[in-house]
Amino acid sequence: MGKGIPIIKTDPTGDMKERTFLLLKPDVTSEMRDDVLTRLRGEGLTVTEEIKKRLTVDEVSKLYPQRIGGEFEREIVDYMTSREVSVLMVEGDNAIVRVRELKGKTGMSGLRKDYAQNFIHNSFHCPDDKEGFVREVVLFIK
Repeated sequence: MGKGIPIIKTDPTGDMKERTFLLLKPDVTSEMRDDVLTRLRGEGLTVTEEIKKRLTVDEVSKLYPQRIGGEFEREIVDYMTSREVSVLMVEGDNAIVRVRELKGKTGMSGLRKDYAQNFIHNSFHCPDDKEGFVREVVLFIK
């Protein structure tokens, strides 16, 4: 599973915690990041690591294979490679579903309603499900 990155992790107390990540895209400011951390903690989720990196074109195409070859490909690639991103590794009960709910949909709910500029510049990404976590996390954890 994802180069040894398990979806479920046992914490020191013996409780099983699901893992996921929340990617903060290039337009996320430090103030937005602080708000995200506050909201994650408020939901009882734990950020265990923050990874900062500049994505390559190849990594963007692996993260968004459904967009490559489409009408928005150039804009997405330019946006996602324009600056460093932050990847917050998150743990908690039902973390994948809970982080997706917190992220929300562009213009409709959650963090994206509060911060997204538009469909492309939508500030946040997280895996859709466990399979997505396994497929995508290897882009950030080497």
